[in-house]
Amino acid sequence: MYTSMNALAANRIVYQGSYSELLADSMSFDYTVESPAPEIDPQFLVEPGETLLYSYYFNTSAYDELEEKMEDVELVVENKDNFSKLIFDNFEGFDVYDIEGLLIYDDHGDIDEFYSSDPLISIEDMFTSDFHNDLTKPLIGAQYVSYLNDYAGEHNGTYIEGPELEDDGWAGGGVEGGGGNFYVGQSISMNGLAYHPKPDPYLELGTSYGYPYPVSGLSICSEFPGMPSLNYGWSNYTNLTEWLNDNVTDGIIEPNNGTSNPNMFGGFGMSHQMLNGNTSGSLTIKYFVTEYCIQDAEELTDRFETALDGADTSPDDRCTDMSPYSWENYLNVLEAKITQLSSSPLVNGLSFSGFDNSVRFRANKSYLYGSNIGGTRFTKEFRTNAPTIEYQVPHFNNNR
Repeated sequence: MYTSMNALAANRIVYQGSYSELLADSMSFDYTVESPAPEIDPQFLVEPGETLLYSYYFNTSAYDELEEKMEDVELVVENKDNFSKLIFDNFEGFDVYDIEGLLIYDDHGDIDEFYSSDPLISIEDMFTSDFHNDLTKPLIGAQYVSYLNDYAGEHNGTYIEGPELEDDGWAGGGVEGGGGNFYVGQSISMNGLAYHPKPDPYLELGTSYGYPYPVSGLSICSEFPGMPSLNYGWSNYTNLTEWLNDNVTDGIIEPNNGTSNPNMFGGFGMSHQMLNGNTSGSLTIKYFVTEYCIQDAEELTDRFETALDGADTSPDDRCTDMSPYSWENYLNVLEAKITQLSSSPLVNGLSFSGFDNSVRFRANKSYLYGSNIGGTRFTKEFRTNAPTIEYQVPHFNNNR
């Protein structure tokens, strides 16, 4: 006879069997014990009995050649009001010593050449792009040299008689607003005027409101004005270059976060400036070359126009030996310079597609101060003064 007591005993046997199986399973699972202590950075490990005096983390490049390092670099050009922002991305990046070098000073404030070194990467605009070959060199450089040789300081055909003795109110330097007195010998040029003393070579010239004025017994032939102050030395336009290392504003990778710091260059703590693995670099350059050249073209055009406006179309024979026909051609050449510049995209601003430029990176294989041994080169072409464009096709030259 099956009673409730039998049912209770059967349930107890089942429960005990299930518990035994559960207990057996609970003891058979795999497990590990994790220590809450952080892993020690290898650079801080020391052997027993040793004391850590100094620790500095650094990383070496994964590439042997500069052109390999930058082969896949990407470039974005952002045009600002008076410069272009060149953003180089998707490459290993540089550290501060690559761009700025290292300067260590001795106790006397002089550079300690033994511990110092030049930048290991030179970034330059070599003035070899289409922008320079087609525009700046023939329109600014060549015209600058031509005007400097043929016009600046030459008589512009205007002859001015000095006042009579009784009207000589400008001599002596006592004139209100005068710019000071000066003495002339044979011939002196000042503010675009040439002075020819006669007969006394030590006559004193006065000035009125800062402008020279011929005193009694002197005559002057006005001159074509000299060259304006420009951004570049165009008298040597065939060899111009622009050093861009100083224009790097962002390019050092902070450790372990993969982001670049815009304040890393120019005095930020050296111990935090390092590479952070491949394809994590970023380099930003403020590029002023295009705008500076446009400014120079405009300044030169204005100077040529001023020179032409001040010239006498019928020159006084006391100021030039040219015939009227030669003088007319002389002025026509100057006018042609103005036309060439003013009608060019440098001045008229009609280059809607922008200008083709390039930047060259060159490795320096020397670690010595004052020594530069050229290594491989990498040239990146881009376009400025145009809508923002991303450039991904590199162009580079092999080691020379």
